Amino acid sequence: MTLEELQARIEELEAENQRVVAKNSELLGKNKKAKEDAETARTLAEEAAEERDRKAGDIAALEKRLTEKFEQTINTLTGERDAAIKQHQTSQVKAAIQSAFAQHNVLNDAREMVEGFFTSRVSFEDGEAKIDGEALGDHLTNYFKSDKAKPFISASVNSGVGPKQSSPSTSSAQQASGFTKENFLARSGEWGAMASSTDPALRAQARIIATQVGRPELTKNITD
Repeated sequence: MTLEELQARIEELEAENQRVVAKNSELLGKNKKAKEDAETARTLAEEAAEERDRKAGDIAALEKRLTEKFEQTINTLTGERDAAIKQHQTSQVKAAIQSAFAQHNVLNDAREMVEGFFTSRVSFEDGEAKIDGEALGDHLTNYFKSDKAKPFISASVNSGVGPKQSSPSTSSAQQASGFTKENFLARSGEWGAMASSTDPALRAQARIIATQVGRPELTKNITD
């Protein structure tokens, strides 16, 4: 990917983030509307109760019908709101991760696995996506600048020289670790230590290595 293409991708993802922010404002408006409808339902129920106290007859039945109607409306609005918020949060997290991939030139063959790793750790606090209490964007930036991320970054970026291209047969993860199809058996003990490590980044690297040396079945034994 050239510098121009990378910049264009970053701008595209930044625009997507702006659309996500706008969607969030819309969802907050829907949430406010649902609360107002709930208050309206309570008010009508109270008015019906007062009318029932003043009169006898079908007021109780009318109150029941109105209450059921508004409860159904509230439940529908709440369900739609929750689904929309969930969709918005998913889009927000995906946009942030994809933006980080573009900025740090993460290997294509590692992106799906790395995205899943980060997505599973995200939580929302007051509407903000965070990992371990740190804003998602900051966490991603710090991670991809650390040594842990080197196996997932294009070799040309790691070296800082030469054109942005990768070998068709050897990935950055293999280059960084030295694992190949030919020496994998001899280094299986070293690979096993990575696969059983308490460090999620090392386990993730072990998955990539196993796949790229032709032993994808080994990834089934690596915990998330």
